[in-house]
This record gives sequence, structure tokens and C-alpha cells, in this order.
Amino acid sequence: MKKIISLALCCVIAASALASCAQTPVKNYSPKITVSSSEAEESARYLTNRLGDSLENDVYLAIGNTVGVDLSNFENDGYVIRTDGASAVIAGKNASALSFAVRKYANEVEAGRTVVDIAYHEGYRIDEFRLAGADISEYAIEYPAEHNENMMLAVEDMKALVKKACGADLPVSEGITDRERAIEFRFTDNAELRDDGFRYFFEGKRFVIEGAVKRGCMYGVYRFLRNECGWDNLVYGNSHLQESALVDISADTDVTEVPAFDYCFPRQWRARYVNEGRAPHGAVKNQAEYSYGYIDEAHHADHLLGTNFYRGQICYTDEEVFYGVCDRVEEYILSNVAAGYSKERFFQAIDIAQTDAAGYCRCKGCMTVAKEENGAVSGSVIRWMNKLVEEMDTREGCEGIIYKCYAYHGSQPPCNTRPSDRVYVTFCTDGACSGHSLNGRDCTEKFSVYALGNEKPIFNNDDFASWLRDWCELSDNIYVWFYALENNLQAYTIIDTLYDDVKYMQECGVKGMMMECETEGLGLLYLAAQLNVEMNWNPDMTREEYDEAVDRLLRNEFGDGWGYIREYIDILQESQDRYGGCWNCWGWGDTAPTDKFDFEYDCEQFDRSAYLVEKALDMATTASQAAKCEIFSCHMYYKGCYASYFKAYDENDTERLAELARRFELLSSRMRKHGFKFSCIDIFKTSMKDNLEDAAWTEWVGSRDSLPRGEVQRPMPDKYLTED
Repeated sequence: MKKIISLALCCVIAASALASCAQTPVKNYSPKITVSSSEAEESARYLTNRLGDSLENDVYLAIGNTVGVDLSNFENDGYVIRTDGASAVIAGKNASALSFAVRKYANEVEAGRTVVDIAYHEGYRIDEFRLAGADISEYAIEYPAEHNENMMLAVEDMKALVKKACGADLPVSEGITDRERAIEFRFTDNAELRDDGFRYFFEGKRFVIEGAVKRGCMYGVYRFLRNECGWDNLVYGNSHLQESALVDISADTDVTEVPAFDYCFPRQWRARYVNEGRAPHGAVKNQAEYSYGYIDEAHHADHLLGTNFYRGQICYTDEEVFYGVCDRVEEYILSNVAAGYSKERFFQAIDIAQTDAAGYCRCKGCMTVAKEENGAVSGSVIRWMNKLVEEMDTREGCEGIIYKCYAYHGSQPPCNTRPSDRVYVTFCTDGACSGHSLNGRDCTEKFSVYALGNEKPIFNNDDFASWLRDWCELSDNIYVWFYALENNLQAYTIIDTLYDDVKYMQECGVKGMMMECETEGLGLLYLAAQLNVEMNWNPDMTREEYDEAVDRLLRNEFGDGWGYIREYIDILQESQDRYGGCWNCWGWGDTAPTDKFDFEYDCEQFDRSAYLVEKALDMATTASQAAKCEIFSCHMYYKGCYASYFKAYDENDTERLAELARRFELLSSRMRKHGFKFSCIDIFKTSMKDNLEDAAWTEWVGSRDSLPRGEVQRPMPDKYLTED
């Protein structure tokens, strides 16, 4: 970032001045701007339009290597901004890079900041990386002969990530030496670190990463790079490493971290279906960086239970059914072990999850158990699971395995039966209110997505909070399947409630959590997933620290214009708060909802919302930031058009209708640009018309009376009328 010396800059500025004297400026951009070629003229026009009279300096715009500026070591999106008195040189690796460079220059000028020398994506992100004052290239990586796969993953990632960050290619060796400077990996049997905790510190000049046997060293690497280098989102999505002139890890650094949850899996939920490497019968391996091993089935073990997905539950008191399942589990384990799949690696735990349905057996036996358990259908499930553990321990080759089940569909815990130590229960929030915190304090009405027909809802989050607390009192092995589904178009936010949700799960003693969310959608769930991880590694995080993390992550994602996105999020949250009612995330397959938002408010705020998101886009200084802004804008435009169309139509406001049509076309084009297909735009395979009028009169018309209207309501256009 400091490799272009002042002498070279002076040469460029001089060349720029000469060119300005010799060249008649093109009339459609400022005479203060000189371009190296016609390819730079678009950026010149942008800078002129953006700054106008604020463009006080003479500016030279160049693409590629130019006089005194060598961009050979820059990435394709790299650029340089150099200033000298009243002159500035802005050079990009290519035309696209130059366009982002002039945005950066304009952002600095508009903010009233003195434009300093800036280089983006020149070589490595960290110019100098030191450990206790010594360059990291003087270090080697050492690990003990007694190691496991997770430590090897940590070693490999430490080497690869350090090289990616600063270019240092550290040697790696098995065995601990007396080398003065080394990055040493160690196991520790410190029980306080549980499975994932770690400590990193210096012993003299040696830097030690000491971790719990299972995954401590692995997380030690990732958290070290996060804490000391600012490498955000390293494991859990698209990572972001700030460019730094110097990172120097102090010799007195001593950090210990233990996560709140032993298992925290926040990535896109469909990843559980991805088969990576060798795994039997659809078993999936979590992403390598988590290294939790293979988790069989991960959801709905129909082939083991002998049921069909969504077809109701088995009878949990039928002996023939029970032993039939045991036989299938035994065959499943032994046949795959015989085929070469290690029991220790592939069968640490087996998922015997209930079918995803509420249809529990109502035979005399099951109803008797339910009565004994104060009406809890989970009673028969837990008794059955406990019996399964005992039976499988009697079968050679099947001993000692953990078995998993779900607490589904409002499953309050049994009152007389405790799960075995090797029965892990995952509590599902799929019927809970998504508009309020899971702790139940804000849910004032009874609500349940499972109320059918004329049935009155009988649950709210106060019930779910009580059930989760009681489950955690029954067992130390309670997980939470946290539902945060997102329809790509009608995106919502849980940023305001997530803090309280995670805190409540921590207080209850939840062992692990799985966030079922679409992190690659149009909304903010990718941000929520990152915040969940932040809280997992900082269980004592205050609300103020949480808000600071929100701002930092938004800055990473959206760049200089992140504050505009933050303001829009406040508008989105206000719309949800003004609605104030209870709703469930499963309702987001509907492209024309009638609840969840205050659409009058959305209509009033549409112009402001559009301004904020487009302003953020205008201030994006990287291709990634621009893409994030464009993707994020789609749900905002959809919701705004949805809330505004019928009012404009009733008032026959042709100017407003034309503007809404333009905005709808903009969202359509951006969705196509970024790979969102209108025939399948969310997890529910929702289809959508790609023009405003068709969307309004074929998809939204049923919700017309629930949306803002004009005083005089005009009839539907003739072309959408049907004989019916």
C-alpha cells in the first residue's frame, strides 16, 4: 500500500498537467479532469456529475499502468488514489476498478475529509504481519505426533490463511522442536474449554494455540485471525479481511475463549443436504471447516423408521414397529462398517428424527403414555428413544452411539420421563412467533401457525419459552432448531430480536443451535447468521456491543454507504413494529402477505427507502459492495411497489404509476443479474410475474383491500377481467 513513491506520483501529476494543457477537454465532463484514454471517460462523467462544484482538484484518471504507476501487483479490482497538493491521480487496474476508485474519491470529498493516498487490493491484505515484533516469516508451524483430523485442519488452515493474508509461506513440521520462534499447536485436557474452547498466548518468542481435543485448535486459528487481524466471517460465509499496513501481535497477548454453544451451525440450511466426500446412505458431512464429522441423515430418518416424509408418525408403543426399526438401524450400521465406513467417524450419532408432521399415533397405548405425561406426545417418543439406546447397546457393533430426535410442533416436555444421556433432543421453534423474541415477554396474544380452520390459536412464545426451559432442566443435551426462513421478496428482519433470542437460549443451557435460514437470499438473514456466531463466541456480549457488531458487519458488507442501509433497516423494523402482531416465518412463501408489515407506513416511506438504498449503492467502492446493495434493493423495491401500487392506481396517478413500473423493472433486472429466477425465487418455489401490472392484477389483487387505497376505488383493468 506504500510501494508507489512520491517521485513517481510527481511524474504522473506533471504528465497530467501537460496533457490538460495540450488537450481540449470533452464537454460532457469537467475541464479539471484529464483521462488517459477514452475508456476512462465514463468515470470522468460520473465524477463530474457526483461532485459538480465540489471538484476543486485537478484529477488525472488512468486505466492500467501509466506514467509512474505500476498496477501489476494489484488484483483485477485494484486501484490507487494519490494526491499531491491540488492534484490527484486515480488509476484502476481496469475500467471497472477505476469506476470504484472514483466513487471512493467522491465519498472522501463529500465527507469533507482530506483525501489521503489509498491503495485497494495491492498484493496481500496485510503489508507487515509480526508476532511479538518479529516478522511472521521467521516462524514455522509445529504440531505434535499425537494429533487428530481437527488439529491437522487447524494446521493446514493456519498456513493457508497466513499466506493469503500477507504472503508468508510458513514451513510445517510434525513434532515439537526447541526452535526459538514457532507457532505451536497443543491439545489440552482443560475441562473448562469443553469441546471447542481454546487459548492462544506466547511462551517466550513461541506462539502457542492450545485447544480442546475435539475442535479447540481449529477454532483457535479462526478466532485468532478474527480477534487480532480483523478477519470477519472467516468460516461462516464470505470472509472480509481489512487491508492493514501492520499487524503486530503483542508478546503479552493471552486470550481464552469458550463458546456458549458446543454446536453452532448458521450457514444456509440446505447445506445439510450436500454430500461431501464418502458418506453412507445420504449422510452428510458438515462443511470441512466445522469438522463435526458426519451427521447421519440430519433430518427425517424415514428409511430407518420405515415411514414416508410428511405422512404421520410411527406408533411409539408397538413392539413390532420398535424392533423393526432396531433391525434397520443395525443393518444400516453394520453394512456400512463392512463397506469401509468407520463407526467412530461416521456413526458418532444417528438421527432417528420424527417425520415432519404433527400426526402422532392415537392408539390406546400412545394415548395412555400421553396421559401419564400430562398430555405431552413427546413422552412416548422419549420412552421409545431410551428403549432404543438400551436395545442397540445389546447388539454387537452398535454399542455406545448417540441417538437424536426432535421436539416438533409444540412438543412440550414429558413430566415423568427423562431422556437418556445418549438421547439428544432438538427443540424446534417452527411454530413460534417470529415477530417477537423467543423469551416470550413480548407475545401478548395466543398464536400458532398450526391452528387450523376455526380453531383458536392456543400457543405463543411464552409457551415455547417455558417448554425450552423445561427441556433443558430434563437434559444437558438439548439443541435448538431455530427457524428464520426467508422469502426472497418479502424479506423481514430479526436483528432486533436475535440478541434476546440467543441470550435466552444461553440462559436455558442449550447445548447447540442450528439456524435454518436463507443466507443467500435478498434480505438480512446472512447478517443475522454472522451475529449469531459473534454472540456464540462472546456469551457476555452487551446490547451495546451487539449494536456495534451490527454496524461493523454492515460496514464490511456495504462499504462507505453502510449508514444508509442501517437507516433503511430501521424503517423495515419500524414497519414490523407498527404492525405489532404475531406471525410465523413459514408464511413467507406468500408473495402477497396481508400481515407482518404496516403497509401504509411502507407506502409513505417508499421514496425515502429507495433513496437510502440507491445512495448506498452509489457509495460502494468495490464490486462486492455494489452487488450486495443491488441484491438488497430487490426486496425493498418489491415491498414498496406492493404497498404503493393500488393507491396510485385508484388515484389515477400516471406519473407515480410510471415511477413504480420503473422501480419494478429495476428489481426484475437486478434479480436476473444476480441469478434469482422468477420461477423459483425462494424455498417455497414461489413464482412471480416480472412486470408491475401483471404482478398487481394476478398476484396481489386478492390482498387489495388490505393495502393502501385511494378514496375512490377504480375498477380492475378490462384485460384482467375474467368471465367468472
